[in-house]
Amino acid sequence: MLGKTIPNFYQCGSGKRDDRFVLYILFRWVATETARRMKQLLSLLSSKQLAYFLGIAIGASILADYKILLDAWNGWYEGEKATLAGNQTTAITEAIEQYLIDFPNADPIANNRYWTSRLAGENPKGVRYLKLEKFQRDSLDRFLDPNGVPYVVEKEDTPGFEYVSVEHLRGEFHVFSKTCGGGMGIGHRDNPNAGPHWERH
Repeated sequence: MLGKTIPNFYQCGSGKRDDRFVLYILFRWVATETARRMKQLLSLLSSKQLAYFLGIAIGASILADYKILLDAWNGWYEGEKATLAGNQTTAITEAIEQYLIDFPNADPIANNRYWTSRLAGENPKGVRYLKLEKFQRDSLDRFLDPNGVPYVVEKEDTPGFEYVSVEHLRGEFHVFSKTCGGGMGIGHRDNPNAGPHWERH
């Protein structure tokens, strides 16, 4: 191989080989060839590394875009559930208040089968105060929020109850979701028109 790539090295005119000159040229050739091959190898490695890092960068970008999209979807979905919960708590609150106008001696306000059936029309007047088909219910006939958790109905005798009305009107009660947000339905057993009532969306 070397014979094909390295020329014959002789002193001009003498016909005698100069070993030192040959060694010098040989070392030059080896150094040059090594440098060339190292350059090729580094170029090849650089290309692979570049492709590798580009792949990582593209993958990271895709993951970032997916996370942004997923977060946006989750935010929209949670917002929709909160809106639905807000509408439902308002509807339940207003239905209970209307029922209490017609039946002021009704049982204590609660989220249970008694109230579900009464609001659905099983009452002495046969009045339907609420459309049950718009609500999820569990095996105990309790109203459920969009996450499948029973709505909370708290009254003045509920531990930790806090009045919302400035006047602390007697008979105040609240209906809300523990998991969806969406605000709180605020009603009054003895003062049905006291408010406040939040506009439905």
